[in-house]
Amino acid sequence: MSEHGIAFSKGADAARIRKIWQEAVETIPPRQTVAKAPMFGINLRLNVLKALQATFETAKVSVETLAAAHTTFDPVTWLGISIEAWSAVQTIVASLVQKMRPIDYITYVILSQSPDGVTETVLKQSVEKFVRDPKLFDFTWHLRMTEAKARQASEVIEQPNWLETAVGKLAEENMVERRGDLLVFRSRNITLRGEE
Repeated sequence: MSEHGIAFSKGADAARIRKIWQEAVETIPPRQTVAKAPMFGINLRLNVLKALQATFETAKVSVETLAAAHTTFDPVTWLGISIEAWSAVQTIVASLVQKMRPIDYITYVILSQSPDGVTETVLKQSVEKFVRDPKLFDFTWHLRMTEAKARQASEVIEQPNWLETAVGKLAEENMVERRGDLLVFRSRNITLRGEE
């Protein structure tokens, strides 16, 4: 690891992101069987809210690090994240990317950054700012999206009612709820456990 990497690893940002990763993935004791779990024989419980927060924060740091240090950002090495946790979260993220429309996925990720909820206006502004960012592909690559999917999202935000449609789709899937004027991320846990 470079000097920049060592300095970053010991800093406040790394500690904050490590904490989110620790909250995102919990190792759970194996059952009494000899079954092996899909993630290196370890049973894991993932908090989807924290997993998306960890992924987004790691993506931001990675993009900033690449720009500042002209080096590759390896979250496992630089943040001390376990390979099991990293792999489990990447599996869940890839699954969400595969089953969701790009704009719905991006909206869900941005919504995860405000766990106490956010108004539609603020959510719309945040998603549009993210999608219009010139570094969009740098971010979306870390969110497991292709350039084509990122481009699809940028085309959708030009439609007048895109947020209403995206929130409606997320609500159908029980991924968002309304609390007064706020849209709130519906958190869930996913258990990755081997079965015989």
